[in-house]
Amino acid sequence: YYRGTTGQFENILLDTSGNESGVNVGSEKSYGLEFAFQKGDFNRNGLSALVSLTYNHSRFHYNKFASGLNVLDIINQSIANYNAYTSACGAGGADAGKTQFGTALCGSTSSGQSAAQCFTASGGPDPTCSTANHVVNPYWNRVAQPLEDPNADYVPYDVIPDEPLAAGNGFGVPFTGTLLAQWKHDKFTATPSLTFSSGSYYGTPLAMIGSDPATSGATLVIPDDFTGQFDPMGAFVQPARLTGNLQLGYQVAPRVQLNLAMTNIIDSCHQRGYAWDRRDFCTYTTLPFSVAPNSSTFVSAAGDPNYTYPYTVQNGNNNTQFLGTKLPFQAYFTVNVKL
Repeated sequence: YYRGTTGQFENILLDTSGNESGVNVGSEKSYGLEFAFQKGDFNRNGLSALVSLTYNHSRFHYNKFASGLNVLDIINQSIANYNAYTSACGAGGADAGKTQFGTALCGSTSSGQSAAQCFTASGGPDPTCSTANHVVNPYWNRVAQPLEDPNADYVPYDVIPDEPLAAGNGFGVPFTGTLLAQWKHDKFTATPSLTFSSGSYYGTPLAMIGSDPATSGATLVIPDDFTGQFDPMGAFVQPARLTGNLQLGYQVAPRVQLNLAMTNIIDSCHQRGYAWDRRDFCTYTTLPFSVAPNSSTFVSAAGDPNYTYPYTVQNGNNNTQFLGTKLPFQAYFTVNVKL
């Protein structure tokens, strides 16, 4: 199959309070292959089986707004402004004056002044850190970060992460599969099933903030302390999930059927080895809207493990509503009577 759209809607954040709206922001292309194979007859005695597999490849291309910018250009402004605090973007620095994708690699500090090893209390550069009440610049010796390619294709997201500390979930699982089998002998049936999902993508460049040495009490977006970069959209993959169920049935009489359905006999989530993985969870995203994780230069909640990482568990998202937790074993016994 193949599906191509123009003027595709995605939800975009309108402000830092969480308001969002669907906006025509680009075009999406999805293509893949669906396969189904059946062996046997589920209505006859013996063993029958059905296997279905789906491969899906979805990518989104962001068009320019009337301003001449697109979503990635907006994200790049935050990255470039972080770079302005590094020595590479300082006077005579290796990246000063350079551009990438037609955009200046070095933005500006919040005070509008050139960066230095320290800042004065009023936000001016203090190369020797000798003024009274100077503020050390913790980013001076860090590496300037590359910008995101505004012309590239990205995995589709439920909400575009163009604001700091917000959104971060893609959708469009690459591989899914189902195995359904049945063994039938006269009035008795046993029907086990397995479902598999390879996991969708997540991640956002603006997942972590740090203190702003140029402006007292302010913050700026910084690279992820755990990856050392501004995480690209789709940088991480959700855990792969395998779920197994079993249904037993017995035809007591022509109009009476007994059923025992046992769900989540198996419900496993294969973690990817990220620092924030938790054994019993299957979906991750950024922290709740506008909640900042602790970082190397900013303390949001000292000693609270829930603020340790820029990503945490999620129970559902806007478009897919995947259950984010492993589910316990459940059993349902029913009696069906046809009148």
